Amino acid sequence: MRRCLEQAEADRSWGIREEAGRLFQEANYHKREMESLNAEAAEWIYKENNRPGFSSPGEINLHSLTVQEAVMFTERAIREAQQHGESEIRLVLGRKGHRSHHQRAKLKRTLEDLTRKYNAEAEHGQYHDNVLVVRLGC
Repeated sequence: MRRCLEQAEADRSWGIREEAGRLFQEANYHKREMESLNAEAAEWIYKENNRPGFSSPGEINLHSLTVQEAVMFTERAIREAQQHGESEIRLVLGRKGHRSHHQRAKLKRTLEDLTRKYNAEAEHGQYHDNVLVVRLGC
Protein backbone atom coordinates (compact mmCIF):
# COMPACT_ATOMS: atom_id res chain seq x y z
CA MET A 1 0.00 0.00 0.00
CA ARG A 2 2.72 2.45 0.99
CA ARG A 3 4.77 1.60 -2.09
CA CYS A 4 1.74 2.27 -4.32
CA LEU A 5 1.12 5.62 -2.64
CA GLU A 6 4.76 6.67 -2.90
CA GLN A 7 4.94 5.70 -6.57
CA ALA A 8 1.59 7.42 -7.27
CA GLU A 9 2.88 10.64 -5.68
CA ALA A 10 6.07 10.43 -7.74
CA ASP A 11 4.12 9.76 -10.96
CA ARG A 12 1.75 12.62 -10.24
CA SER A 13 4.66 15.01 -9.67
CA TRP A 14 6.12 13.91 -13.02
CA GLY A 15 2.79 14.48 -14.73
CA ILE A 16 1.98 10.81 -15.30
CA ARG A 17 -1.59 11.23 -14.10
CA GLU A 18 -3.12 8.07 -15.54
CA GLU A 19 -0.57 5.79 -13.85
CA ALA A 20 -0.82 7.82 -10.63
CA GLY A 21 -4.60 7.36 -10.62
CA ARG A 22 -4.25 3.61 -11.12
CA LEU A 23 -1.74 3.40 -8.27
CA PHE A 24 -3.97 5.44 -5.94
CA GLN A 25 -6.83 3.03 -6.69
CA GLU A 26 -4.56 0.06 -6.02
CA ALA A 27 -3.41 1.61 -2.72
CA ASN A 28 -7.04 2.17 -1.69
CA TYR A 29 -7.82 -1.46 -2.52
CA HIS A 30 -4.92 -2.62 -0.33
CA LYS A 31 -6.05 -0.32 2.48
CA ARG A 32 -9.61 -1.71 2.40
CA GLU A 33 -8.25 -5.26 2.31
CA MET A 34 -5.96 -4.55 5.29
CA GLU A 35 -8.83 -3.03 7.29
CA SER A 36 -11.07 -5.99 6.47
CA LEU A 37 -8.43 -8.51 7.55
CA ASN A 38 -7.72 -6.56 10.75
CA ALA A 39 -11.44 -6.50 11.61
CA GLU A 40 -11.68 -10.24 10.91
CA ALA A 41 -8.65 -10.92 13.13
CA ALA A 42 -10.06 -8.76 15.95
CA GLU A 43 -13.38 -10.62 15.78
CA TRP A 44 -11.55 -13.96 15.90
CA ILE A 45 -9.40 -12.86 18.88
CA TYR A 46 -12.47 -11.59 20.73
CA LYS A 47 -14.43 -14.80 20.12
CA GLU A 48 -11.45 -16.95 21.12
CA ASN A 49 -10.87 -14.97 24.33
CA ASN A 50 -14.55 -15.13 25.28
CA ARG A 51 -15.47 -18.67 24.30
CA PRO A 52 -17.38 -20.72 26.89
CA GLY A 53 -15.05 -22.20 29.47
CA PHE A 54 -12.32 -19.63 28.84
CA SER A 55 -14.02 -16.66 30.49
CA SER A 56 -16.73 -16.44 33.12
CA PRO A 57 -20.32 -15.39 32.35
CA GLY A 58 -20.65 -11.62 32.54
CA GLU A 59 -16.94 -11.21 31.88
CA ILE A 60 -15.57 -9.66 28.69
CA ASN A 61 -11.93 -10.45 27.94
CA LEU A 62 -10.26 -7.65 25.92
CA HIS A 63 -6.73 -9.14 25.83
CA SER A 64 -4.76 -8.53 22.62
CA LEU A 65 -7.20 -5.96 21.19
CA THR A 66 -6.36 -2.39 20.27
CA VAL A 67 -8.09 0.42 22.16
CA GLN A 68 -10.38 1.03 19.17
CA GLU A 69 -11.29 -2.67 18.95
CA ALA A 70 -11.82 -2.91 22.72
CA VAL A 71 -14.20 0.06 22.56
CA MET A 72 -16.19 -1.56 19.75
CA PHE A 73 -16.56 -4.88 21.61
CA THR A 74 -17.29 -3.14 24.93
CA GLU A 75 -20.10 -1.12 23.35
CA ARG A 76 -21.55 -4.31 21.92
CA ALA A 77 -21.28 -6.07 25.30
CA ILE A 78 -22.88 -3.17 27.19
CA ARG A 79 -25.81 -2.98 24.76
CA GLU A 80 -26.37 -6.75 24.95
CA ALA A 81 -26.13 -6.75 28.76
CA GLN A 82 -28.62 -3.87 29.02
CA GLN A 83 -31.02 -5.65 26.66
CA HIS A 84 -30.84 -8.77 28.84
CA GLY A 85 -31.36 -6.78 32.05
CA GLU A 86 -27.95 -7.58 33.52
CA SER A 87 -26.74 -5.35 36.34
CA GLU A 88 -22.99 -5.52 35.67
CA ILE A 89 -20.26 -6.81 33.40
CA ARG A 90 -16.57 -7.23 34.08
CA LEU A 91 -14.03 -6.04 31.51
CA VAL A 92 -10.67 -7.83 31.65
CA LEU A 93 -8.16 -5.40 30.16
CA GLY A 94 -5.09 -7.61 30.03
CA ARG A 95 -2.27 -8.64 32.30
CA LYS A 96 0.52 -6.22 33.08
CA GLY A 97 2.92 -8.09 30.82
CA HIS A 98 0.58 -7.82 27.84
CA ARG A 99 0.14 -4.04 27.75
CA SER A 100 2.40 -1.21 28.74
CA HIS A 101 1.34 0.98 31.66
CA HIS A 102 0.50 3.76 29.19
CA GLN A 103 -1.67 1.44 27.06
CA ARG A 104 -3.59 0.14 30.09
CA ALA A 105 -4.13 3.67 31.42
CA LYS A 106 -5.37 4.88 28.03
CA LEU A 107 -7.69 1.89 27.68
CA LYS A 108 -9.09 2.34 31.20
CA ARG A 109 -9.76 6.05 30.68
CA THR A 110 -11.37 5.41 27.32
CA LEU A 111 -13.62 2.65 28.67
CA GLU A 112 -14.55 4.67 31.76
CA ASP A 113 -15.61 7.53 29.47
CA LEU A 114 -17.52 5.09 27.27
CA THR A 115 -19.50 3.68 30.19
CA ARG A 116 -20.82 7.16 31.02
CA LYS A 117 -22.26 7.32 27.51
CA TYR A 118 -24.38 4.28 28.43
CA ASN A 119 -25.45 5.66 31.83
CA ALA A 120 -23.21 3.20 33.64
CA GLU A 121 -20.37 3.44 36.14
CA ALA A 122 -16.98 1.75 35.94
CA GLU A 123 -14.71 0.99 38.87
CA HIS A 124 -11.57 -1.07 39.31
CA GLY A 125 -12.02 -4.69 40.28
CA GLN A 126 -11.69 -5.44 43.98
CA TYR A 127 -8.75 -7.81 43.59
CA HIS A 128 -7.33 -7.01 40.15
CA ASP A 129 -6.24 -3.67 38.77
CA ASN A 130 -6.64 -5.01 35.23
CA VAL A 131 -10.41 -5.47 35.61
CA LEU A 132 -13.10 -2.81 35.27
CA VAL A 133 -16.47 -3.60 36.81
CA VAL A 134 -19.20 -1.83 34.86
CA ARG A 135 -22.45 -1.30 36.76
CA LEU A 136 -25.25 -0.86 34.27
CA GLY A 137 -28.25 1.42 34.65
CA CYS A 138 -26.81 3.52 37.47
